[in-house]
Amino acid sequence: MERDFTIYIDQTYDWEIRAKYLNNYNYLDNFNSRCKFAILKQRDKKIAYLYDTKLDNSDIEIAKSESIYNEICNFKDETTGKRFRGTFIDTLNYIKKVFK
Repeated sequence: MERDFTIYIDQTYDWEIRAKYLNNYNYLDNFNSRCKFAILKQRDKKIAYLYDTKLDNSDIEIAKSESIYNEICNFKDETTGKRFRGTFIDTLNYIKKVFK
């Protein structure tokens, strides 16, 4: 069963990808990644939360080489209402296009 995530993008400051069930990421474990995101949280060895104030192409390229980012999930952009199915890499590319 595919998991559901919400995307929040504030074009003036930050972005986040949050598991739909998640109210508070503080109790979750960090996970190691070569991506330089400000906050990376996992639950059961799967991404639960990503956050940053920037998004560089280099981080997207690094994500392509890390299997944790290849999980297929359902995503909804809370700003536009757009829904899509894809990987975290697809979602990072989507955010990159919207987040200036």
